[in-house]
Amino acid sequence: LERYPPDPPTDGSITLAMEWWFGVGSNGALILAIVNCVFAAVDLISLSLLGQLLLFHISLRREGITTYAYIVRDNVRKRDRQRQVADARSRRVLALRDARERGETLKVCRLTTGQYMCVPCDPIRSAVRKEERARARAEEKG
Repeated sequence: LERYPPDPPTDGSITLAMEWWFGVGSNGALILAIVNCVFAAVDLISLSLLGQLLLFHISLRREGITTYAYIVRDNVRKRDRQRQVADARSRRVLALRDARERGETLKVCRLTTGQYMCVPCDPIRSAVRKEERARARAEEKG
């Protein structure tokens, strides 16, 4: 009477053991190694994401806020930033028009290059930063 499945090989050959377990030939070890590597990569990615989430919640706990409060605060910051960008854009348009009307080519050059390349040269951004600092000081005092 023949057993199904047959008894595992006892000669210590990995190839025979793979063939007995998985029904594959000499490529079985390679296939198993590839599958193990894929699972290890997925495990490492998952572990890193869980670690990042843990560190984020530890930082929230230190600040004493909830996740919802963090999201609300982040949305407020984003809205303020968008408002500042829109304000700077409208100021730049007005300043460029005014400088062109007066014939101030250096100011036109500073306004156009400051918009794209030379951030420290930009008079609009520096004015917005000064206003932000003044507003922050006023909030701290009052």
